[in-house]
Amino acid sequence: MFGRRNVSVTAEGWYFLLVVLFIVTAAVMREVNLLIILAGMLLGPWLLHWRMVITSLRELEVQRNIPDVVCAMQPFRVEITVHNQRQRRGSWCLTVEDRIGRRNPVRQRQVPVEVLIPYVAAGESSTASYHWLIDQRGLYQLPSLQLRTRFPFGLLQARHRHQVDQTVRVGPAIGTLTAAWKNLLETDRPGDNQTRPRQGRADGDYYALRPWRTGDSRRWIHWRTTARIGKPAVKQFEQRYQQQLVVLLDLFGHDLEDPTDRLHVELAASMAMSVIQDAWQHERGELIVSLAGDSVHNWSAHPSRALVQDVASCLATLEAAGGLSQEGWHKQLGRIRRGSRPIVISTRSREEAALAQLGDDTIWIDCRSDEIWRYFQLPRPRATTEDNGQVLLSEGTR
Repeated sequence: MFGRRNVSVTAEGWYFLLVVLFIVTAAVMREVNLLIILAGMLLGPWLLHWRMVITSLRELEVQRNIPDVVCAMQPFRVEITVHNQRQRRGSWCLTVEDRIGRRNPVRQRQVPVEVLIPYVAAGESSTASYHWLIDQRGLYQLPSLQLRTRFPFGLLQARHRHQVDQTVRVGPAIGTLTAAWKNLLETDRPGDNQTRPRQGRADGDYYALRPWRTGDSRRWIHWRTTARIGKPAVKQFEQRYQQQLVVLLDLFGHDLEDPTDRLHVELAASMAMSVIQDAWQHERGELIVSLAGDSVHNWSAHPSRALVQDVASCLATLEAAGGLSQEGWHKQLGRIRRGSRPIVISTRSREEAALAQLGDDTIWIDCRSDEIWRYFQLPRPRATTEDNGQVLLSEGTR
């Protein structure tokens, strides 16, 4: 269950052995019995240390706790917990080595990180945590954890690898939407001011009186009318239609080998993720999302944390390909309410897309032009990144 532990000699241990070997050689050559006794006394702590590092890693289990989905350029916490299942004797000075590496499109060099757990008592657990910041979307793998200890003398080091393979999906970075974008959403649109009668909460203007119905709130009873007609009458209000936000991401691949085109794809994905995040934070009513690249994904729901995580998980691995097709656009037309202005975030121009039935009220944002900077700004780097886009921010132990 717990596997085999490997023991190796540290640099300090080799120095110690050289000293012991020198003493033994001198004792044999000079025939000095006291030096032989001294060499034996020095080997005693060595054997004791070997026994202690072996037993320190016995019956230890390691667990890693990470979120399933995160966004690039946002640090996420990784918790590592060590459980000591022994009934007696704790473990001191445990070092846990963790690694993370990108699994797609090609496997890259894994970046190691080490956290220290000072002590784990018998029958108890101890947790250490650190934070990762990744600046590239994709699918990342955290393989097995290696547990090491050199306690108490540092002459020997025992290692034990625990298989705790996990993956984390990193969505696009969330940037900043400018004031021009907010003004674009707040522009009056046909149908925004339409109203309809509604009973219940007074979130609109007073509309009329009507007879009492089962389920009506007593707060909205009009007592004067009730007393005059002898039957309960309630106030009726009118409610504005909720705004419908339609976001279509068109990831069309021109030449993915070109770094510039690759940057446009990442820019489009980042802006789409930022728009959906903003819709959830500001509760912008109904949200229709369509992501088109090497595959097509559609959502139609009210903005929520679960929806944001689903979109981020999808964008983590979505690559540019055919983009939004004529058939896909036709399917979306049936969901779009009259008066709504679809927003298309694309890696190509409106003319290149050549989508029929594309009304003049559709907002088309071409990420290859400077127009995108009117509405969107990328997040600023928070630290110096590694070659494969990973940053270790901090670590802690409790």
